Amino acid sequence: RWFHSCGHARSRRITGVTVSCLSRDICAVLFSSLAWTTLASADDSLNDVTPSRYQGYGFLTQGAFYARNNHYFGRNNRRVTFDFREIGLGGNFSVSPRHRVAGLLLSRDAGKTDNNHIRVDHLLLDSKWGRLGDWEISSQLGRAKTPLGLFNETRDVAATRPSILLPQSIYLDNARKLLINSDGLFLRAHQWTADGDTMALLSLASPTGVNNPETEARHLGMDHPGHLVAKPSMTARIEHRHVSGTLLMAQATKSATTYEPTATDNLPDGHIHTAAMWLGAEQTFAPWVLRAEFFRANIQRNRFAPVIPDFTNQVAGWYGEAAYHWSKTSSFIRYDSSYVDLKDKDGTALAALTGRPAHDFFSRDWTIGSRLYIASNASLSAEYHYVDGTSWLPVADNPDFKSHNRYLHLFATQFTINF
Repeated sequence: RWFHSCGHARSRRITGVTVSCLSRDICAVLFSSLAWTTLASADDSLNDVTPSRYQGYGFLTQGAFYARNNHYFGRNNRRVTFDFREIGLGGNFSVSPRHRVAGLLLSRDAGKTDNNHIRVDHLLLDSKWGRLGDWEISSQLGRAKTPLGLFNETRDVAATRPSILLPQSIYLDNARKLLINSDGLFLRAHQWTADGDTMALLSLASPTGVNNPETEARHLGMDHPGHLVAKPSMTARIEHRHVSGTLLMAQATKSATTYEPTATDNLPDGHIHTAAMWLGAEQTFAPWVLRAEFFRANIQRNRFAPVIPDFTNQVAGWYGEAAYHWSKTSSFIRYDSSYVDLKDKDGTALAALTGRPAHDFFSRDWTIGSRLYIASNASLSAEYHYVDGTSWLPVADNPDFKSHNRYLHLFATQFTINF
């Protein structure tokens, strides 16, 4: 049971469709960052399972987007663009029965938000330490996908996410670089019983993508000349899956970011403190799957005056989704809502403070979509979004805030293959 998602012969439901692991080799890498851990002394029984010494996999996703009123992943207002592409090549190497190195190289094109550069998506040492009572203890050291919500750790593998675009109230693409991966230490404890399994996580890690125009615009209103520097974030998470088809998840994170101005910068060296929580639930009533997540964060900015006054905003978002599957096809409907500040849901106060449109501070999204599984390792997806508000509109694709239209129609298709 080296890797959680394949280790105990359990498949995962994605958008109401049971997607079995294509092979143990593929699943071992896809979910390497989900391996469950312990801090106890070594248990000789762990030597009973010896995975293949070398494992590898890859995936390719190509999307097409058509938008009305704004741009999304390319200059696609009233025209189709193909500026969305994900290519991944990964593998792992078993150093010993207890220690394995796993890594992934990722190239991603997403309009002006991502530029096809090849980067290290994750590279970590995954270790199983033994047992503490009924719990198995393991750790990951290095760069890993940031544990966040139900899907962030596998969001770049299209076969593991329930839609082309994940719910933007939780998995913000205009803050993707901040949320996607972290460098640090991740400790996990995992317990299996006849009724299901439970995982607990503690981590101390720094996000790798804090210094970029999208993150600065989100935290400080615009891209400033200086640099954002992330401090290590602390995360605690617990997740329980019951054999009845119930999944429950709760998570809390505390983080800090500092701003280092340049010599000619008019913005002083301030601080941003964030305390965030996530709640998630999923229930399977075959052939239906119901899913919901909730996110809330208090973001406090200090010492940026007089350019930015000290203030705290309460970001919040949630979504509810119902999916139905039959044969090799699945469909879903979802409502997704988010606010930059719960105390200012219509955005009027933040608009007066920043000079941006009020609808830049909320979004409400109705989405319908469907997926056809062409083969065991290939699928074709399509979905339509009707969005009121522009809080999750990619800033890189829409740099002029005054040109943001409140209502967005977005149609997306996607073909993906795993190999």
